[in-house]
Amino acid sequence: MRLLLGAILALIVLAVGTAAFVYSGIYNVAASNDHTAIGKWTLHTTMHNSVKAAVGDMTVPDLSDNDMIQQGASAYDSLCAACHLKPGLKDTVLRAGLNPMPPNLTEQGHWGPAEQFWIVKHGIK
Repeated sequence: MRLLLGAILALIVLAVGTAAFVYSGIYNVAASNDHTAIGKWTLHTTMHNSVKAAVGDMTVPDLSDNDMIQQGASAYDSLCAACHLKPGLKDTVLRAGLNPMPPNLTEQGHWGPAEQFWIVKHGIK
């Protein structure tokens, strides 16, 4: 019985502490300040696991299809390149001011084709 009461009390203290933190406004949410190390780890780990779970056994379209490449290049140029760069471009004024910095999608990352397709199709919050 004492163990149960202790667990309930711990949960109440945790809930009150969390509410106090959320409603106090002490956490700086300004994009001009970076996340804490634990915040970065949490967001990065959550993103990786979410993408892997969302992809599952998704079928990737034929990424070597010339029509698809042309459509994708046109869409990328008009909608993505300002933040994610064009081949050979090192940075843009817009991209330099963003936090977190958008990845350079012209460079091969660590994602496989299915993950890359899913990320481009759905984006990352």
